[in-house]
Amino acid sequence: MSNEPTIEVRPEQPYLAIPVEVAMREFDPAIAAIDDLFSWLGQRGIAPAGPLFFRYHALGDMDMASRFRIEVGVPLAAVEPGDEGVVPGVITAGRYATLVHTGDPDRLVEAHAALQAWAAARDLRVERSDDDVWGGRFEFYLTDPADQPDRSRWSTAIAYLLHYDGATGTGVTPASELPLTIGKPAHRALTAAGYTRLDHLTAVSEAELLALHGVGPRAIERLRPALAAKCLAFADARSAGA
Repeated sequence: MSNEPTIEVRPEQPYLAIPVEVAMREFDPAIAAIDDLFSWLGQRGIAPAGPLFFRYHALGDMDMASRFRIEVGVPLAAVEPGDEGVVPGVITAGRYATLVHTGDPDRLVEAHAALQAWAAARDLRVERSDDDVWGGRFEFYLTDPADQPDRSRWSTAIAYLLHYDGATGTGVTPASELPLTIGKPAHRALTAAGYTRLDHLTAVSEAELLALHGVGPRAIERLRPALAAKCLAFADARSAGA
């Protein structure tokens, strides 16, 4: 059972997540990442500031020819650094088409279809690139299975980031999606240079960014995993891997 979809305005919020790639019928690595993430947070005394979520950057298909690219994460009250396995990210501020599904998670496919149909009927465009990378497709798991073992009573909030329309001023706020962990000086330097999205950085090398006043090696180190989570890289890294 799903409620009537709505549009919500959400503020920017930092998070930590474990990126995984899985096939449609092989979601075990994503499930295992949940325990790994909470264990990692517990060891460092970091408390989540919201429910566990899956962020879908790219969707796989039924014949398993392509894989899902997911981040298994939790929202945070403040920015925290990650490491090689746990990466920082940001839930982008903006307008989201949302729906809460109550029932077995196996029925979430139907809930997604209902939200997409609702958005299409209202000419709402979700934030998604030409190569089908989603700007913000989330499933927030609102029920703790330890408190409620009955899967039919679990609640899941689905949220799609809506595209920003400069003409009408609706959709995503035209703010930077760069991770906050790079530090304010680097954030200001990059946005002032016009680099407000991670995919903008694929056209420049690390050396070019380091030449900007305010951008140091630490910022580059924080940007690498953020890019990798979206299967992106700096221009020189892509050239080296070609």
